[in-house]
Amino acid sequence: MDATLTASATSFTLTPNQSPTNVDGLKRIALLKDTIEPNNKLKLTLINRKGNQETSYEIVDVTRIQETSPNTFVFTIQRGRENTTAVEWVLGTPMEARLTAGQMNDLIQMVQVGLTSVKTAYDKGVEALNKANENATQIGQIDQALQAILGA
Repeated sequence: MDATLTASATSFTLTPNQSPTNVDGLKRIALLKDTIEPNNKLKLTLINRKGNQETSYEIVDVTRIQETSPNTFVFTIQRGRENTTAVEWVLGTPMEARLTAGQMNDLIQMVQVGLTSVKTAYDKGVEALNKANENATQIGQIDQALQAILGA
């Protein structure tokens, strides 16, 4: 972040330096900005550390990334997601794209919906197979009756 993020802020600007080590990061941000949609938000975790110990964090949803000038990006955010609290973050606060508990819950729900759909399709397939077997049995009985009538 290029400045302190107040507790009420809904955006921040990021201007990574142009060192060779940041070129890859700049390319990734430029690609990310095109993937954010209403149902596909980027989650960032802002972290407060004392030494190696994390003392607090805030999860934010990035709803938009706009490149306002070459290599300068404005991130529009929703604050205090997943039961975290929007607080002030100072310049230089570490920010990470972490897998969150909320994302894991969303993934579990998607898998459960998918499994329910698979089970429904399986049940319908079994039902259709049973009906086909029933029909085949009836056709066999009709065939036997016709053969008996025709003396075959």
